[in-house]
Amino acid sequence: MTSYAFPIQRALRMTPEGRVAMFEPERFNTRSQDLEEAWHDAGQFYWGRPEAWLAGRPLFSARAVPVKLPRHRVQDIDTPEDWQRAEWLFKAWKAASGENV
Repeated sequence: MTSYAFPIQRALRMTPEGRVAMFEPERFNTRSQDLEEAWHDAGQFYWGRPEAWLAGRPLFSARAVPVKLPRHRVQDIDTPEDWQRAEWLFKAWKAASGENV
């Protein structure tokens, strides 16, 4: 898993009328550093016992133990923009490690 870059409690949505609304308007005046950190599934790897997979046990449960990954090492690819960002991150990582791209 990896952390969200911004507090999810301050997330916005677009209304059917094309306006802006907060998901949690009661958090409007809360400083972002005072909000609880939130995490999301990085979707990179999962470990488990074969019998648990075959039984269809939930992946995220009280028994699950996370592997925390830094945000700069995680990229979900759903759009062409995501792919481009992944390429930029890969090139930057290679350049920082001294390898030719």
